[in-house]
Amino acid sequence: MEDRISALYEQKLRSQLSSLESTRLHVVKQLWIALAVGGITAAIAIPTALHFNALPFGIIATFIVAIFMLVRFSKQKQQYCVNYKQKVITALLANINESFYYQPLGSISEQDYKASQLFPQRYDSFRGEDFVQGTIGKTTLRFSELETQVKKQRVNQKESREEWETIFRGILFIADANKHFNSQTLILPAKNAVISAIGDAVSHLFNRENKRVALENPHFEQYFSVYSNDQIEARYLLTPAMMERLVDFVTKAKNRISLSFIDNNVFIAMSSHKNYFEPALFTSSDSLESVQAIAQDLQFVIDIVSDLDLNTRIWTKR
Repeated sequence: MEDRISALYEQKLRSQLSSLESTRLHVVKQLWIALAVGGITAAIAIPTALHFNALPFGIIATFIVAIFMLVRFSKQKQQYCVNYKQKVITALLANINESFYYQPLGSISEQDYKASQLFPQRYDSFRGEDFVQGTIGKTTLRFSELETQVKKQRVNQKESREEWETIFRGILFIADANKHFNSQTLILPAKNAVISAIGDAVSHLFNRENKRVALENPHFEQYFSVYSNDQIEARYLLTPAMMERLVDFVTKAKNRISLSFIDNNVFIAMSSHKNYFEPALFTSSDSLESVQAIAQDLQFVIDIVSDLDLNTRIWTKR
């Protein structure tokens, strides 16, 4: 893969990315200006406010200036990143398969997120980016980065304050499974079922009809716990080969992995705090290493099709 990416870089991307260097330098400059203006404002406003016994006003003035400068910087950074990714990711995906479509500011839909049944909690914030859709062999797929949060009220003896709690942050991947599943089968990280009784109690979070599926594979159950409203179909889906692939995949991913088989799709949620597919702001725009890092992230997600052998149609639609 490295040779293929290097050739693409030399033939197409290097010259395109060099033209973005002046934009990157301007964005970096805006960051330093924002930090400097915020610091100078604090150095002037807070002592002045203290002199007039009005410290809160000095803090508020500093806060307003800092927010204004950082919002301005963030918008410029986002535009640079979108331009960079539009060039790099579009070219990298076309190099893999011409069927791929990329949308920098797009994401998996809320409808798909809910359909996965992996995160049944109420959410107040839904944000995503880097939407990719295409076909590998017989398998259609789509994925994006996603973050959902819920607003919670924290109350203690002194005060009540709002906090944002993350429900999911990472990549949500959806692939056609070539079968309409009659059941809902959820494969969750094993810590949800340290003891069988606890595992059964957890199942009500997903569907009151879902029950823990006991599988004769201790190695698999070190990593995953399975819930389904159809024990027979769940065992039909989780063949010994599929269980081994899932164990190999979660070991490779080094992150929490949750899956569901619902309707015609396999949903895979890969939790991660990493911001995928982003250019490094303090690295030259035409850096080959940055292109290779993004290529590796893309390949990792797209390789799910081969990692889980989704092109081998062991199930057929009815």
